[in-house]
Amino acid sequence: MDLISIVIPVRNEKKYLSKCIHSVLKFATPRSLKYEILIIDGMSSDNTKKIALNYSKQFNNIKVFSNKNIIQSAALNIGFQKSTGDWLLRLDAHAEYPENYLTLRYRDWE
Repeated sequence: MDLISIVIPVRNEKKYLSKCIHSVLKFATPRSLKYEILIIDGMSSDNTKKIALNYSKQFNNIKVFSNKNIIQSAALNIGFQKSTGDWLLRLDAHAEYPENYLTLRYRDWE
């Protein structure tokens, strides 16, 4: 079974993060695929980290990490280091993704 690590760098995304996470949680997945979601918070001054932590308490495939360097490239490095997947997929918190997004991307990797 393949595991995909979905890395989402965030900073002050309280307006968008829930919609993004909901769209990711709705992903259709082939039986041979599981995924983890890694949310990397860049020291947000709004409730972004609290929102992410609440989701991580509800879903065991969501993990939250801090990015003390704030910048996006540092967040990606943290996400890539903490990932346990066979594949990496980077997503943006400002976006909502269609249910077939992961299935389409996974097909590209096979």
